[in-house]
Amino acid sequence: MKDTNLSADKTLFPFYTIPNFNDPFVNRKWGFLNSKGKIMLPPTFDYTGTFHEGLAPVVQGQGDEKWGFVDPSGRWVIPEKYVAVEGFNCGRSPVCVGNEEHWGVIDISGNYIVQPGKYSRVYPYSEGMAIMVIGQIGKEGFCQGFIDTNGNVAVSPHFRYVRDFSEGLAAVAKLNPRPQLWGFINKAGDFVVDPSFVAADQFSEGLACVLKKPKAPWDFIDQVGNVIISGVKCEEPTRFSEGLASIISDDGCGFIDKAGKWVIGPTKRYTKVFPFSCGRACFEIVMFKNGEAEQLVGFIDKTGNEVIPAQFFTARNFENDLCWIGLSMRFNAYIDKGGKFIWRADSPH
Repeated sequence: MKDTNLSADKTLFPFYTIPNFNDPFVNRKWGFLNSKGKIMLPPTFDYTGTFHEGLAPVVQGQGDEKWGFVDPSGRWVIPEKYVAVEGFNCGRSPVCVGNEEHWGVIDISGNYIVQPGKYSRVYPYSEGMAIMVIGQIGKEGFCQGFIDTNGNVAVSPHFRYVRDFSEGLAAVAKLNPRPQLWGFINKAGDFVVDPSFVAADQFSEGLACVLKKPKAPWDFIDQVGNVIISGVKCEEPTRFSEGLASIISDDGCGFIDKAGKWVIGPTKRYTKVFPFSCGRACFEIVMFKNGEAEQLVGFIDKTGNEVIPAQFFTARNFENDLCWIGLSMRFNAYIDKGGKFIWRADSPH
């Protein structure tokens, strides 16, 4: 198989401009720029995803709204013919043809690995496995399992809930009994950690966040089920990233290390914190302007210093040392780890 992975200097980032300021949401046009802020593909697309394995899903033509895939030169590699797609991973992309429940899987040449309609939903591949759904989601007969990159059933669909494979294991909950209890399986479908949790998240950096009973604190377990960190009070499950886990709790927001100790915070200055990426973590605060509350985001480093002050409307995680930010409901930009603008659009184009 041809290697289509992009090297770092060829990584492209999606952006949008607004040709018609009077109708900024309907008439957005998307393109791609490089890590220096140079526009490599002009904003001619109506919708885009991100580049994965050398291909990006795009729509060009709002009347039809069919998805296809382009390469970094803008050449159509796979024509527009899908009503929905996922990005490529492991050389495979789930695609939907016809109605919303006719999903299949294609390779990077557009050949079907799984014919459309076999499953009512297929999710992106992770570690060579993709979640597949049989039946209407949430209805009687609904179940989930996993297929491999050849489209074969790797783990039979006898689970009510599943999460992606991560670090060789997947969190799953059986169809019965009720309420469903979560455990962890390997790629053969065997339970490695018995189902004994009311909630579970996927593994990250060797640990997974689990809940033993409702309204209890969360624990972190290792891959054989040993509790490594216990009694973590947080509003929702969290994951370790770059050695720290983001915590949102009644005590405030911050980050703990793998010993369960607070490294940053907790502080009630932040209303939310997000995982570290490229040495930066996004935080959210509420500020009051003219008597009205306004949510703004900024970034801290791993010592807790606010290296990029809260000033943006919204933001995503850093990727390849760049971060997409929303300047307002209309305008977007990219910044580097120091907060310097690499590219910005804050006026109609």
